[in-house]
Amino acid sequence: MKPSTHNVLAIFRRYKVRPDQMLFIHNLDDRRQSAMTQLINDGLVIRERRRNAYSLTAEGYAAVQSL
Repeated sequence: MKPSTHNVLAIFRRYKVRPDQMLFIHNLDDRRQSAMTQLINDGLVIRERRRNAYSLTAEGYAAVQSL
């Protein structure tokens, strides 16, 4: 896992987000936005309908717990 994707998952861990919760993340820089897109493509994060809202999949939650 790249350091930038690790850093994005660490945001979810910091706020103790579970798969049934949304996290609103504002002002992602280009590197972190690219990492978020990669996590979405890998099936670890879901982009929600609400603006700047993301949630973890079960696999994403497992990845966060293993940090």
